[in-house]
Amino acid sequence: MDSGHSTREFVLEGSDPTKNTAEVILKMLMPWSLVEGFEATLQRAISLGFARNPRVIFTSNGFDTDDEFKVHLAKALPRAAYVVGQHGNEFGVSKVKDLCPELRASNLFLSWGWSGDEQGVHPFGQIKPALRVRKPNKVRGITLFLRDELDLFLSADMHEINKRYFRNIEDLCASLNDLQVTTHLRLHTSTSSCTRNFLEKAVEKMPFVAISGDRPSMRKLLASGMGIVFGYDSTGMLEMGTAGIPFFLFAPDGLGLVRQEYRANYDSLRSAGLLS
Repeated sequence: MDSGHSTREFVLEGSDPTKNTAEVILKMLMPWSLVEGFEATLQRAISLGFARNPRVIFTSNGFDTDDEFKVHLAKALPRAAYVVGQHGNEFGVSKVKDLCPELRASNLFLSWGWSGDEQGVHPFGQIKPALRVRKPNKVRGITLFLRDELDLFLSADMHEINKRYFRNIEDLCASLNDLQVTTHLRLHTSTSSCTRNFLEKAVEKMPFVAISGDRPSMRKLLASGMGIVFGYDSTGMLEMGTAGIPFFLFAPDGLGLVRQEYRANYDSLRSAGLLS
């Protein structure tokens, strides 16, 4: 025992050593606010306005990093219904989202339109308000939306995949610069300083390419005359598609991880000249 620090002791029991070991490791890694400090966190959630006896709990991303939400949900289950609205891309369509606690733990998962064989999935459609904007007659440039860095898949060398992705983005920027197309790079909020430095250096001698310093909404971008290019399989494509607004998908990662039953959607994009 270190001075000022306490230790936890766990005993492995039962006939399934793999499952029991996983449970022990999970308990060891769980933060104080969700274990010893559960009641204190729950009281803080109540003080923030969480209902004491909810009948339905809905979220799109509270299950991720919101400790108050987590303890509130744990306390309310199983008497309350747990409903999750899809937040983000790849759910149900990509093979990389086979492990989705938010999908498997909820009573009802409102998807952006896919259904599949998963129990409890309802193809609700677009959850965000419809994108309404008066499109300008002339496009003055493009905003290129970049994906986050893939670093959660520990079974593969994601560093090489990320490096290849951003190098392909650099090549695209060089081509757009040669064509004198005004290009703004929209970095993901989780982009590391290392990757930002790489991109800043890559475009510093490209007069028509710059990294966006702000994050205007798609509505404001479109209204200002900027066309939108997605550098990954974004739900923004669904927002624009349902509004009848053209977009383009540049997919450096390829489509190898898209489930076969959804490939026809991407073939349609490619045949319409909207995918590369």
